[in-house]
Amino acid sequence: MVTFKILQAQPNGLPVIITRDLRGPENRRMAIVASDYLYHDPATLDVYLVPAGYITDFASIPWPASLLLPPFGLWTEGSVVHDLLYAVGEKGCRDIADRILHTAIREQGVSRVTAGAILIAVKLFGGRAYGREAEWSDRFGDPASGQAPLPRLSPHPQVRTDHSTRPACISPVT
Repeated sequence: MVTFKILQAQPNGLPVIITRDLRGPENRRMAIVASDYLYHDPATLDVYLVPAGYITDFASIPWPASLLLPPFGLWTEGSVVHDLLYAVGEKGCRDIADRILHTAIREQGVSRVTAGAILIAVKLFGGRAYGREAEWSDRFGDPASGQAPLPRLSPHPQVRTDHSTRPACISPVT
């Protein structure tokens, strides 16, 4: 007999803490993920973990484009998963991260046209951020106090105990 462990996404969305003073590039508002967030990729059946304490700026949309597509929207959850995958920046996996973003935002109800435009923008302008040290360093805070940044935590605490450097890869949760 085969037994499957069922993981359910948070029914009320992605829990975050937004603090007044936590700002990113271009003075963007940042938020701390308040509790572990799981994303289930329907294409591969993989589950990805965004750990509590991860700091995100949601959709990293440059200021002029943010007039048309704000950082918060139906794409928020997919953007946070994508942020983490870009922060880890596993070599050769950028296309996977971008596909996960596209799939996640379509699942959330983003139209095919808008999702396509977001994907094109990420492919054209996101390359500099993929795997960049600044995307990993200072990206963890305390979800209880809202204090940030804290020393880096592992996306897979059950596997890695050294929090001083970014992991070599981010594998699906097993």
